[in-house]
Amino acid sequence: MKKFIVKFATVILYVLMVAYLSEFKIGLLLDWKALAAVFSGSLLFSVPAVFNTDSRSSWRNTFCKNIITAGYIATFLFLFARLNQPKGYENLLADIALNCRPLLYSLILYILLKPEKPAEEDEPVGDVTEESESIREDCEQEGSVLQEKNMKNIQKEYAQKEVLKESAIEVKESTAGRYESGIGQNTDKRDKTAEQIYYAFRNKGLTQREAEVARLACSGRSNKEIAEELVISETTVKKHMQHIFEKLEIGSREELRNM
Repeated sequence: MKKFIVKFATVILYVLMVAYLSEFKIGLLLDWKALAAVFSGSLLFSVPAVFNTDSRSSWRNTFCKNIITAGYIATFLFLFARLNQPKGYENLLADIALNCRPLLYSLILYILLKPEKPAEEDEPVGDVTEESESIREDCEQEGSVLQEKNMKNIQKEYAQKEVLKESAIEVKESTAGRYESGIGQNTDKRDKTAEQIYYAFRNKGLTQREAEVARLACSGRSNKEIAEELVISETTVKKHMQHIFEKLEIGSREELRNM
């Protein structure tokens, strides 16, 4: 109510100031018929909104918009009625100016009754900030989980390579001892170490991953066992096997083991 009184006093003061500066008679601004036409018209235009919305603020917005509409319509009808009077063109310009009073009333009422923006509308910025902060934290957590998984995979691959190196060293030592005792001269392709098989496939043009898959396939492991050992999907293993067969121009695992 206090805001409305301040608004009303401000508007009336402004109108009086303009009337004084223009040397206009204040009494000519008052026309209860015009004011009643604007107010009653805006009420009638706002009746359908009562059945379409339950929000009081929405109905008030509709009422304020209809005030402007009623002001235009009332002004037009007042001017039309004046032009049809038997006075003719006597004092026509003065009468036209006075018949524009409904439009002035509608503008003043709109300024007084227009709802202000509530202060709460500025608060969602904080909610957006909190939401973005929570999203950022979720992304960081997901990133740390993925990083941890990648580190585990890297450590597992490194451990596998170390095992291959150790087994290769052991086989080399045993092979050297067999050669010294005269047995090593009868070894065949089946005595090749895992490392030798791996590098043999690498020399045939296979990638690092394809060579690992080929080596494990030569040892008799299934696609599922290869996928578990290399920490990849079984579908990926099948694709690698397809590429291996294409590059080596073979058609079965038996031919792969006999290479």
